[in-house]
Amino acid sequence: MTEHIATTSPSEVAGMLAIRPASILGFLWVGLYAVYVYAYNFTIMPNQIFWSYVLIFFIYSAITLLKKKALFEALKPVVAYWIYLAAFYIVSYWELVPGTSVRHLPFHSLEWLVIFAFFAIGYQLSVVKQCRVYVVMAKLIVLWTALQFFLFPDVPRFGYGSLAMLLLPLLLAYRQFWTFALLLLFMFGSAHVTPLVAGGAASLVYLLVFYRFNLLEAVRQHLRLLVIFLFVMAAALPVLWAKVVNTLNRLMSIDGSLVGQDWLREYIIENSWRMLVETKGLGIGYMNFYAWSGLDTGYSHVTRTGSIIEGFNIHNTFMTWALEGGVLVILSVVFLGYLTSKRIRLIYKNDRKYGAVLVGMIAAFLVFAMAHQLHMLTQFWAFIGLVWGYSFRLQSECLITDSRTDLLPAVLLTQSCKVRGSFK
Repeated sequence: MTEHIATTSPSEVAGMLAIRPASILGFLWVGLYAVYVYAYNFTIMPNQIFWSYVLIFFIYSAITLLKKKALFEALKPVVAYWIYLAAFYIVSYWELVPGTSVRHLPFHSLEWLVIFAFFAIGYQLSVVKQCRVYVVMAKLIVLWTALQFFLFPDVPRFGYGSLAMLLLPLLLAYRQFWTFALLLLFMFGSAHVTPLVAGGAASLVYLLVFYRFNLLEAVRQHLRLLVIFLFVMAAALPVLWAKVVNTLNRLMSIDGSLVGQDWLREYIIENSWRMLVETKGLGIGYMNFYAWSGLDTGYSHVTRTGSIIEGFNIHNTFMTWALEGGVLVILSVVFLGYLTSKRIRLIYKNDRKYGAVLVGMIAAFLVFAMAHQLHMLTQFWAFIGLVWGYSFRLQSECLITDSRTDLLPAVLLTQSCKVRGSFK
């Protein structure tokens, strides 16, 4: 009796061992934030290391998009970003401190590489794969924060608040309750006040949008999360008590007037509003408040890497756009926001859960922008690219939501179908 043994051809073996481009993009995505943490905490050349990694990320993304024949679409959000930059360059012709924009804008203009790379992620990674990456990043932030607590207890801030605040609504939406509870607990101990408030706002907005303002149903669906969070708090609070109390004290001490709390912010608020009225919306030029405040106060400090910083930022993105950019920059921001919101609307119509998560992330960005430089935050521009990429994926493959279960997009139609909604 002859025994037949199944054989596998060399090409089939190669196919099984091959790493798919989408998987590499996922690794590059996680690596982006890992490299950021490493470069800006442990090296003397953080900008060179981080942006070299971004360049590698960009090149690989360009290769994959070229193969997918989606290069032209990926350039659309980049062009919208360039219009935003062009507005700042125009304002530089009458800037307050001559030469400031030219000194700072070229370096701060590199975010278009991030937008392009994240378009590739949005276009080539399904929502399921995106969510897996988000969950991995949340667990890594918990691990990193725990290591900081015990290895670097003297640092003023812990964790990665500006990324963690975006992960909370997604973990909530896809019922990653244990990870959500741990991440939230560690955010309470991180001494990051604004990301904590922004993450809470993002989670609340997600619940309001997804459950259509039916908070009773939202609470009923998340009772298990409440039990898990209380358990995690009871187990870990004795260890993290001092850090949690420190964060809560900082949160409770916030006064809208900031009187007697922070002379820098008092100075910024008083002078930025005065200058906004005096300039009548023309703009004073990119980073010009930074340069002017250094000349006006003589304030300076030395960074970890030895650089001397003279002056200080406005720490309010809306004021930065209004004062430093003026009407031209505001119009460019509105234009970019309008185009992006149309794509989020398209995503929401086809995948209500993921769309609600994106709306929650916008809420986090808006809160964060009130006290920080959102326009310098890599996560913000990555969000823009990812939204544009995923909306194009929907139009390309005609993915729709299973209305019976509100699950992730799962029905692949023919190329002649139409996605619900359009941004054209």
